[in-house]
Amino acid sequence: DITHDPSCALTKACYLQVYYGGDDAKQLQERARARLPASLILRGHQRSLINFVSLTPSYSGTHFDGTPSVLVCLAKTREVWLAPPHVKKACSLSGVPGQTRYLDYDPRADGGRHRCWQHVELTEGQALFIPAKWWHAVYGSAGSIGMSLDVERASVRMK
Repeated sequence: DITHDPSCALTKACYLQVYYGGDDAKQLQERARARLPASLILRGHQRSLINFVSLTPSYSGTHFDGTPSVLVCLAKTREVWLAPPHVKKACSLSGVPGQTRYLDYDPRADGGRHRCWQHVELTEGQALFIPAKWWHAVYGSAGSIGMSLDVERASVRMK
């Protein structure tokens, strides 16, 4: 079972979001779980594993997710800019009207961006942990594939 997310039309990108269901999802989740560090647990819901396929150079828009995740670059490159939650207020950044999880801000294009913005370039096989509610913008090169794994810290699950 493969589905797509119509909300991706809100992004300034040309990429597909692919979600897996049924046995395909279970098999991929088990393979992903086996490769995560012991400190992280893959969440078991339907959207815990998402592929992003960039048909042309893509941009996710600057946004945050409510849960922590691991972004894995499966092919080509993924460029990520990320900053802690307080950056919106500290820098007086504007949100996208009607979209509380999105900023009307492109950190890559802002040469005078606040120093708390961090830049990471992922190549094939590399991964990045993105904490919950951290602002991030992801740029995919043409033909790149990224995978997002929705995770939680093992210590949270044990409580």
